[in-house]
Order: sequence, then structure tokens, then C-alpha cells
Amino acid sequence: MDKEELVLQYFPKLGNCAQSVLHTFCEDLGFDRDRALNLARGFGAGIGGMGEICGAVSAAIMVIGLYLGNVVSDESKLKELTEQKTTIFLESFKGIHGSYHCRDLLGGCSLKTPLGKSEFKEKELLNNVCKQCVKSSVKITDNIIKNLGI
Repeated sequence: MDKEELVLQYFPKLGNCAQSVLHTFCEDLGFDRDRALNLARGFGAGIGGMGEICGAVSAAIMVIGLYLGNVVSDESKLKELTEQKTTIFLESFKGIHGSYHCRDLLGGCSLKTPLGKSEFKEKELLNNVCKQCVKSSVKITDNIIKNLGI
């Protein structure tokens, strides 16, 4: 099973978007699954439900940093490579979805208000937006990791 299918098995049953993306890469990273779930818990719905950076994006950036930290020992090279790969990720994600801000991705819907939560359910944004963001985050991240060339 590829990672795109795997993340959809986790999301949303396992937790929020960030938790699901980070959890998908735990085995590859040698990272404890429970620790991953705890680490990513506050990043869902745009960091604490605030609609900021999409949780799937935040988790993907965590994965890139964790992965590179495992394979690059020179700190200056690690910083440079992490910034480069993070930029590639962000540009790719934005190219697909138009933004990497949760609020924009959800068409302005705020998950901090009862009205926003109702709109989220009515418009089925979990299925129509969030699942696609989680899936593409995993795909882009996996491609970046597979094509590091280091």
C-alpha cells in the first residue's frame, strides 16, 4: 500500500490532519507513533483550529526536517537543505491547492465558530478539501524524500 492510501486510512479516524500525515512516515523515520500523535496534536485545522498553516502542511515540514536530520550531519548543510526542500514542498502544495493556509483552503470557513463548524459539515469540507490536502501532502513529501540525491 502506498503512503497516499495509508494516510487516508488514518485520517480522520486516527486524529487530525497533522497527526495523520506525521503518523504515515513514522516507520520510515524510526519515530515513535504515540510521540508523533502527541507532537502533531495542536497543529490540526490550521494550528489549534485557527485557520493558519494547514496541519497537513505543518506535519509534512516536520517530516522533512526529521528525515533530513537523520541523513545529514553537517548543521549548515542541514539548515540549507531543509529550507530548500521546505520551499519546494510549499510551492508544490500551493500549486495544487492555491494556498497552504487552512482558512483559505476551506473557503474562509472558521472552525472556531459554531457557524463555521456547521458550514464545514454542510459543505463536507473534510471529504472535499481536507482529505485531498492530507493526500497531496504525503505524496509531495514522499517524492521530496525519494529524490533527495544525497
